Amino acid sequence: MFFRVNSLTSCFFSGNAAIILIGVLFAGTESFFNVMDMNKKIGLILFLFLLFPQLSDGQDRDQDAFRWGNVTYLNISVRQKVEFQGNEIELLEIKNHFNKILINKDTFWLKVCYRSPALESGRIKVFAADNRNVMALTNDRALHGLLKKDLLLALAPKDQPLLDPLRFLFPITFAGGYIWRNNEDSYPFSFQEGGTPRVVPEKQYPGIGLDVINGRGSVRFSVIAMETGKVVWVDTRSESSAQPRASLCVSSNSSPGVYYIYRGLFSREIFVRAGQTVEKGEELAFLWGDGLWEHLQLGIVYSDSVPSPVRWSRNMINFFPQLMELYYGKQPSGGQMFSKGQIFFGAPTGAKGNIKNVSAYEHYQGTGWKLGMWNTADKVEWVSNKTTGNARLSKTLFEGTPAKCTNPDNHYDFEIDVRAGIYRVRAAIGDCFVQTWQKVEFEGVTGGTYQINPGLFTWTPERTVRVKDGKLTVRIYLGDQNQKAGLSSIVFQQVY
Repeated sequence: MFFRVNSLTSCFFSGNAAIILIGVLFAGTESFFNVMDMNKKIGLILFLFLLFPQLSDGQDRDQDAFRWGNVTYLNISVRQKVEFQGNEIELLEIKNHFNKILINKDTFWLKVCYRSPALESGRIKVFAADNRNVMALTNDRALHGLLKKDLLLALAPKDQPLLDPLRFLFPITFAGGYIWRNNEDSYPFSFQEGGTPRVVPEKQYPGIGLDVINGRGSVRFSVIAMETGKVVWVDTRSESSAQPRASLCVSSNSSPGVYYIYRGLFSREIFVRAGQTVEKGEELAFLWGDGLWEHLQLGIVYSDSVPSPVRWSRNMINFFPQLMELYYGKQPSGGQMFSKGQIFFGAPTGAKGNIKNVSAYEHYQGTGWKLGMWNTADKVEWVSNKTTGNARLSKTLFEGTPAKCTNPDNHYDFEIDVRAGIYRVRAAIGDCFVQTWQKVEFEGVTGGTYQINPGLFTWTPERTVRVKDGKLTVRIYLGDQNQKAGLSSIVFQQVY
């Protein structure tokens, strides 16, 4: 099957529009229609239905693709071919969260975008918004309501921004000096089952959670409208506590069916009302967050009906690359380089945000775990108590969940992008709840072998290592199949 996707208007002409056009054709031609014999009437009707096939199956076709800004989201099956703006695209294969794509003569593996930028291939930008294996990790299938086939592929012309900056803005004002680190664990479809004890089993994060440290009730970090639209509803009822939390929904002016849902707002500082039209950049509210965690939870959905305050996360759009582009002005290409720092793993969500450092390596972030196709969740386990946390490593991760996966190696690598040179480094190891066994190496230099009782942490001796390849690698070796390893912190500093 070959499907042409040059524009949504040519590709997905709505059945309603076809009906209207037929009505226009017949309007004022009643006498002409009456004088036609029956065979000609039947022939004309069949011709019109062939011209507008959406009259018979338009609902399915409308669900195959939609557009927001300059991005077309297209459902595609394995071995299905499509054409987008003169580019031939085929989905060759899916393996866990990786998707083998052929664009013209360029073949590559593209993983589902958890928090990755869009990739450029020829004359287009592309990212994998969702696939059936990522959807299978959760029992909340409505969150993935836009996925109808094997892969939801996002495509845009290379010479255009994903979202026009003249019509769209980042959702938090920069006037107060806001900095988005984009390394929170609250990103699209982030698997939230870290380890034991289980708090939110088989749940994925809906939308994007942006840490706003010291942003509670502050005019410095007010929430603004991403584009011109209409406030559909404002909900000031807290769903689970007496905290003054609120949420609101704004319908898109440029893309009918797209809705922006802002959550974690301060219910006493809402500046808009239902039915009001808001302009791009207009102040909507101040932030509250959730308990100790000060953040904005932003969801963008595509729906043929208005999302409700309760079931707001249905048909969630994966928009991480768009948000990155609004923040940076382009898709980030270069990575961060570090000369010193301390990295915490699995830290409890709270005043310092929701940074866990348990996800796969991303070049633009400059840190992360080296994982592969075998790990569909694209992260390792973690646990925390009220004061500390740790990454939990084992041969098989996420036992008892759909994300269960087995590491083909007997170790895990955490990488930090640094300049070539000499570094001092050490690590805190152990686990909040279980006994651990681990052997630690820094750039191939041993840091020791440790068996540690539950709830205890030990610092390795400081080691001085030479980094030649620009990546400071901390390797944690595992014990037998039933043993766990734990990493709580890494401290490093360049010597020269």
